[in-house]
Amino acid sequence: MTGVAMPLWALGAAYLAGSFPTAYLVGKANGVDLRTVGSGNLGATNVFRTLGWKWGALVYVVDGLKGLLPTWLLPAAVGVAAGWPWGVLIGVLTIAGHVKPIFLLGRGGGKGVATASGVFFALAPAAGAWALGAFVITVALTRYVSLGSLVGAVVLPV
Repeated sequence: MTGVAMPLWALGAAYLAGSFPTAYLVGKANGVDLRTVGSGNLGATNVFRTLGWKWGALVYVVDGLKGLLPTWLLPAAVGVAAGWPWGVLIGVLTIAGHVKPIFLLGRGGGKGVATASGVFFALAPAAGAWALGAFVITVALTRYVSLGSLVGAVVLPV
């Protein structure tokens, strides 16, 4: 494939990768529909709260990888430069897939924090590391994941 077809294929692949419903599958494997317990969200935080830290950590890592790998690998696979615009568009579509997963008919995704962290690690590894550090310290001190996410988001562009 040449021209626009390959980048469009890569964008579709990114969305499909983001749509992989990690938390949903982990919940089902444990006999729980996470959309009906806790916050009702299919993200790592609800898995942490509902099923414990081991399952939550697994979901966070897998969701992070589903942001990192497409954003890092697909631009090279289609012969375009990583970063703007293709790397960013691939990252955005990966996050969109997580938030509105096609495999769950667009319902019941997560908020996209773990997937976005993977995207940022692919696009700007040093900034991603600083943001993750700020997130971890904030959560360790306050026990508020939402506050950690906000602090990480503020630290990222700095």
